[in-house]
Amino acid sequence: KKLYGWLWSACAPQLQDWLEDPALQEALVAGMVSKTPLGAEQREVALWACHVVARASREHPRNAAAFIQAGAIVASSTLMENHAVDVEMHLAVATMLGYMAQCVS
Repeated sequence: KKLYGWLWSACAPQLQDWLEDPALQEALVAGMVSKTPLGAEQREVALWACHVVARASREHPRNAAAFIQAGAIVASSTLMENHAVDVEMHLAVATMLGYMAQCVS
């Protein structure tokens, strides 16, 4: 949650560049999915990981492409399936996909 807040600050471009690290990208994408049913804590991790991936991809084509390569699209599909009636999660996923589409289209 704090990382997401920093992505709205003046240091956002530096943070976006820092998030180009493949290990960080893989960890964020992994945070978006779980092989077991999501409890409240896992849902929060997935939601905020999705928010961070979205904001890190905003106007940053390298991050957008790298997160897609790391499996963010597949993870977003899983999130939508696991949270079929969770409007907040749907908005986070839609925002992420929108930012990615703007960068890679």
